[in-house]
Amino acid sequence: MMQAVLQEAVRLLRTHREGKISLVSHLDADGIAAASILSKALDREGIHHTVTCMKLDQIPDVEPADLILFSDLGSGQLNHLSHLDHCAKIILDHHPPLEYSVHNAVHVNPNLSGYDGSSEISGAGISYLFARALDRENADLAPLAIVGACGDMQDFGRLSGLNREILEDAHSTGLLEYGDDLLLYGRYTRPLFKSLQYFSDPFVPGITGNEFGCKQLLETLNIGKKDVQWVTLSDLSFQEKKILASELVKRSIHHAPPDLGRYIPQMIIGESYSLTHEELSSPLKDCNEFATCLNACGRRGRFEVGIEVAKGNRGIYYDMLVTLLQEHRASIACALENMSNTPVRRISGLQVIDGSGIPDTIVGTCTQMLLGQNGIDTYAPLMAYTPSDRDPDVYKISARCSRLLLYRNIHMGKAMRNAAREAGGEGGGHAPACGAYIPAGHLDEFVQHFAGLLSLQLGQPHG
Repeated sequence: MMQAVLQEAVRLLRTHREGKISLVSHLDADGIAAASILSKALDREGIHHTVTCMKLDQIPDVEPADLILFSDLGSGQLNHLSHLDHCAKIILDHHPPLEYSVHNAVHVNPNLSGYDGSSEISGAGISYLFARALDRENADLAPLAIVGACGDMQDFGRLSGLNREILEDAHSTGLLEYGDDLLLYGRYTRPLFKSLQYFSDPFVPGITGNEFGCKQLLETLNIGKKDVQWVTLSDLSFQEKKILASELVKRSIHHAPPDLGRYIPQMIIGESYSLTHEELSSPLKDCNEFATCLNACGRRGRFEVGIEVAKGNRGIYYDMLVTLLQEHRASIACALENMSNTPVRRISGLQVIDGSGIPDTIVGTCTQMLLGQNGIDTYAPLMAYTPSDRDPDVYKISARCSRLLLYRNIHMGKAMRNAAREAGGEGGGHAPACGAYIPAGHLDEFVQHFAGLLSLQLGQPHG
């Protein structure tokens, strides 16, 4: 069914190829990867177009064009597109769609064809399928779709569903390789003790957030003894990785709730994805790190830098990307320091922290990184809020949880959407990560409703 809709979208594009065409995408890693895929595909067709990446609350500001391609957004904001009724539209999104009729549009969404858009394909993946339907030669763009999937945390142990099909496309081009490894961030670029220190899902007692404990573990296991300051995960032998993985699994299981312990191994050992044409020391080598780079560009207000790098235009753009990545990390470090001194409220099973003063572009990232830190429960959802950068009378909400909670059938995105609607706002997202915009005067109402819905999902008492 989705193939037929993709072909319909291709026909609509070709009908308007000589008109004014704009590409509108989300500001995160998946959205920028999606925009890069589409822009490259349109370039190859000789189709002139403009590209904009934006936050979800900016969709009402989208300007008219003969044809607008929405990627990694649109499905959850169909009610904000009425001012574009006279424009032809192609919506390429993987978020749960609203039940809302849109005029003059082809809507490509996996959820409408029996797939799970939260886990089986990303926005970049849908954009890739469209690009491939446009021309099979666009198969070389498949690696960017994997970057997008990683950016949306769909690489849960291993990619599945339509992502698996795209992965095989990427591998067949020779541009991407994959295989089992320890699921530590910074395999090629970060000292191993730092990769361990920042590993938080699952929480590893004595390791997560503990630099001294990480170094001590490596010395005890006789790993990286030549230079523990600089050895990376990629430097380890298979046997060393096996020993380290065994120790991490053992420690994590002891800390995890009994019903989740059996899932720990697949959180620590799973598939990793690398781009074969990138230098070993490059932050673009590993697909997860590439996604972080794209996210940094978006969050620092320079999405176009990420798009140019993703499209293969390096040189000055790569240098700019590295600088933006450094600034992004510094901004997060500062925000985390501020939030670490803020008390955490507990409302039923939901942890709530006031992130006021934190830029709304990074509150989600900070929320994710706070899980398991400073006494915050790793295995309970965490929600943070901060005034919107656009409107101080609106709060930006971000919620994150350990992916282990998915085995308890939690879906925070569904709860977020319903709670936001009840509070006069808008929200949604995926099972382990979601967000919303809520009128400031309805924040308490929203928090109570959101906590109650999560309690229902988890079978916990509320109140």
